Formats: sequence, C-alpha cells, structure tokens
Amino acid sequence: PVTRSFFGINQDRSLTIDWIYHFSSTLDDVYRFDTPTPNTPTTPAPIPVKADGAPFEQLLMGAGGGPVIIKGGEINITYDQEVFFGSGINGPGKEPRSAVGFTEDRRVIMMVVDGRQTSSEGVTLQKLAEIMLSLDVIEAINLDGGGSTTLAVNHTLINRPTGGTTQRSVPTIISVVPSDSLKLPAEPLEEVIIDTEFDGVSFFGAGWIQTANTGFYGASPSWINPPGNGSAYVEYRPTLKAAKYEVFGWWVASFNRTVDTPYIINHANGRDTVRVNQKINNSSWVSLGEFTFSGTSDDKVTITDEASGGDWIVADAIRFVQLEETVSIAQNPNTLPKRSQLAQNYPNPFNPTTNIRFDLADASDVQITIYDLAGRSLQTVYSGFLPSGSHSVTFNGSGLASGTYLYVLETSSGKDVRLMSLIK
Repeated sequence: PVTRSFFGINQDRSLTIDWIYHFSSTLDDVYRFDTPTPNTPTTPAPIPVKADGAPFEQLLMGAGGGPVIIKGGEINITYDQEVFFGSGINGPGKEPRSAVGFTEDRRVIMMVVDGRQTSSEGVTLQKLAEIMLSLDVIEAINLDGGGSTTLAVNHTLINRPTGGTTQRSVPTIISVVPSDSLKLPAEPLEEVIIDTEFDGVSFFGAGWIQTANTGFYGASPSWINPPGNGSAYVEYRPTLKAAKYEVFGWWVASFNRTVDTPYIINHANGRDTVRVNQKINNSSWVSLGEFTFSGTSDDKVTITDEASGGDWIVADAIRFVQLEETVSIAQNPNTLPKRSQLAQNYPNPFNPTTNIRFDLADASDVQITIYDLAGRSLQTVYSGFLPSGSHSVTFNGSGLASGTYLYVLETSSGKDVRLMSLIK
C-alpha cells in the first residue's frame, strides 16, 4: 500500500509530477495525492483513501518511477515514503540512474547518469537531484537505477551499466520521437463544459429525478430517467465558435443503466446520433466524436430516453474541446446522406473503446456486429431501427485480445465491412 511518483503530460500539454495510487485495473481509478503515504521502515502505511486524493483526469501520457527527488523547486527525496529502503541516498549508494523532470517554462529534461562504460559508478539520489536542480528543473523523479538504466541515441547504445554484455530485461522505455509519429490528439485551443445546473440546459418530459450516486461532474448530481419513446430529453445549448470541436460526455455508470443511450449532436453539417453504453466508463470524459459547429443557437446536444438494455438513462455534463481555429460554415445543415455507408472507426487503433460511425440514406433496421478474421461473430454492438442520417455507436473491446477485427453494418440496403485494430 504505497503511493508512487509519476511524471505525467496532460491533454493541454501541461506537465505534472504527483504521487499516485491505482485502486483497480481501470484508468478511472488512478488517483493523485498532494503528499505520499507516510511509510517508514518497519511501519507500513495503510492503503490510501480516495477522498484524500483526486481522480487523475485528462491524462495524455506518463511514466511511473520513484522516488520523487525535486518538488516545488526544492530537493525533496521521498525515499522512505516510497519504500526505497537500502539504496541511493548517500555514501556507497552510487548507481547508474535515470530521471525525468521539467522546468518552469515546460521544458522536459530526461537524463541518464552513469560512470565509465566498463563500470557502474553512477550517483546517489542526492547528487542526481542536485544535477537536475542545476538545470532549473522545478519538479523531478528518479525513474530507475542499477542494471536497468540504459541509454541509446540514434540507434547507438551509449552505456552498459552492468559493465559487460549481460543486460536486464527492461519492460518500459521512454523514447524521444517526432511528435507527429505518435498520432496524438490535437492540442485543444479552448474548452466549454456545460453541466446540468448551468444556463443553457433544459429538461423536457416527465420522470427526471436526481440520483444519489457519487461520481457526478461538478456541483450538481446527475439526473436519471427510465427509458421511453423519446418524449423525455435534456437539451444542452453551449456557446461555441464556428469551429471544429471534440465532444465528450460524462455520466455515473451503474449495472442498471441503458446500453444504447442516444446523444444527438446538432452541428453545422447536420445531425449525428451517438449511442453509448452507460453501464461502463464511470465518471470520466468519454469521446462522442469530432464535429464542426456553426457557432449559432442551432448547436446543441440532446440526450433522450429512447434507449434500452437497462432501467435508467443518465444525463450529466457535456464537454466541447476546440480542435481548430474558426472556419467558414457553408454547408447545408439539412443535407442527408446520399447512400448508406460505414465510416472508419475512431480512434483506430484503439484501446479499449472506439466510435463506429455510419450513414443511413433511408430509415432502416440496423445491426452492427464484430467478427474475428476467421468470420466468427463475437459481439453485436447495436441492433434496432434508426432514422435516416448520420449515427455513431461505441464499441468496447475490453474482453478481446489485441488484434485486427471486422465490423459489419447490415441494413435493408445491404452490408458494409471495415477493419479495426485493437492494441492493448
């Protein structure tokens, strides 16, 4: 039961070093803490309490290590708290070491400190912190030490810390590569979050009640309604620019939620219906797709009760992240698809969820099925009747192994097939 130090890069490209604890196998249960757990030799601390920390939201990437060596611009080696008893403070504890940190102006500095290629002199943690501090680093962590610390530059091995040819198996690396090779999401220009207690949110129809379930966004609890015929719904009318945004939904998941809750997005090019499984993805921002909005009062997101597979739909917060500068909107918002077709899933590759978008030229019974490459049916993502227009459903591949799969759209006009890649 120990918090460990973690270097993270957030979606807005801000940098952070925190003590984190992972309460389960999902990313929703990674929590960050202002201070580490108070471990001392022979006196282990209890498991951290979630209420003492906060969920690690909007994390883009990161790497764990330990211990912290610089915090708030000062040397702060959390050696006992992170249970690194026995190595690396002063005296004979010199070892090859790697570290990562950042400066006040958001420069990331990564370092490997080693002795000669034929010996492993290295440094103590105190000396490593002093070196990083001399480079204006304001927060830093030690990543590793001993025989695992290896540096390669331009395909050339720089050091052999064990002093010979034998190397440890290293399960994790940090690589510096061109940013456009990583397929990262675009850096957001601004974001708009609209919650149920805000102006611009309106409830229609009977049956809406606030739920006591924790995990809701912001100050107001989420709202629930039994599934119905679409007569009960919530409208979110944000103030947006004429620009491209990625839209996210937040809900409190539970076993009794519906599996195909519709989010209807009105945008500059028409209307898309994205159906989500609200049994999963608890208390986190879930992408509904990217859309170009008109910057007028026509822009809105609607959650309706026309759902199935559970006892309740959930309405909570909606988030709009601007991806591109303002654009000139010349499209006809009433344009309908000229033919039924299946689009490439997004993101692709994915882990573990992805959006499957498709167009319907005419209203039709629709079925979307996942197959393996041998043609075996694995999962029906959606089955039901849909009106003409653009639609989207969310597929969760957490129960499948990494690999390539087929997803098939079947309508009254025929079939359409595409490939998707799951990488865990």
